[in-house]
Amino acid sequence: NKFVKCHEYSTCPPEKMEEMLCCTDQCPKLISCGHRCSKVCHSGACSPIDQCKKKVRLTCACKRKKEEFRCFNVNAVENPVKCDDECREAKKVEEQASKKKQVEAVEDIYNK
Repeated sequence: NKFVKCHEYSTCPPEKMEEMLCCTDQCPKLISCGHRCSKVCHSGACSPIDQCKKKVRLTCACKRKKEEFRCFNVNAVENPVKCDDECREAKKVEEQASKKKQVEAVEDIYNK
């Protein structure tokens, strides 16, 4: 909290009034990307989304690959992290294992 003497506030020029009321902490409001505004406590509009510098971790569709980006670099484009050959190979191995389990389950049913 900030204490401002009444006399100092009431006699200051209008352009200084907002500055005197500022708590000097980071603005607590959220901008449209979901991160906090990067400006110091203020009235009026918050930082635009293209100035958000928070790091965000994105994953490819299968969630194997993870990469970090600055929010302003990715908030207006589709996910830049794409599955690669290793992802496709891992998916193929997973599908083969799943099919093998299904075959074994069917064989167990018929062998009983």
